[in-house]
Amino acid sequence: MKMPALPEYEPDEELWRKIENQLQWQQLPDYEPAEEAWEKIELHLPRKNKFPRSWARGLAAGLVLLTGLSFWLVTQQKKVRVSSEPMEWAVMGESSLDEQQKRLELMCEKEIVTCQQPEVREIRTELARLREASERLHQQTGMYHNDPQVMTWESQLDDQRAELLKRLAQLI
Repeated sequence: MKMPALPEYEPDEELWRKIENQLQWQQLPDYEPAEEAWEKIELHLPRKNKFPRSWARGLAAGLVLLTGLSFWLVTQQKKVRVSSEPMEWAVMGESSLDEQQKRLELMCEKEIVTCQQPEVREIRTELARLREASERLHQQTGMYHNDPQVMTWESQLDDQRAELLKRLAQLI
């Protein structure tokens, strides 16, 4: 909502003169206090700088010195190099999954009837296929066996084998 505009008004010169005369009559006289009064006041005023300038300069110099010293120490530290060498797969030997699979195969030789069931045969076939895939992976990756992607594949194969060995053990 818009306010209505007030009418413009320009007072006449006589009114302005009356206002000026009243202001001059009320004007206070100039007063300059003595120097002693200012000195007393300054004694009671709080200091602007709590630290003397020499302390501030010393603190700044100390910070510069500390920064330079820490930079120098960081550059003087000995560098450690880390390197990895490929692990020979043949040296690793058989994994615990291989050992478990061999034990279950020996049990199958004793439990011939149980191991002839279709589900057990499927599991044994799948285990053989996964073991071959793991061996192929080891042969093909060679020195790249530490690569995260290769390790993920290897872990997935081992997880699948472990699950199948668990199922096979429950069936036998």
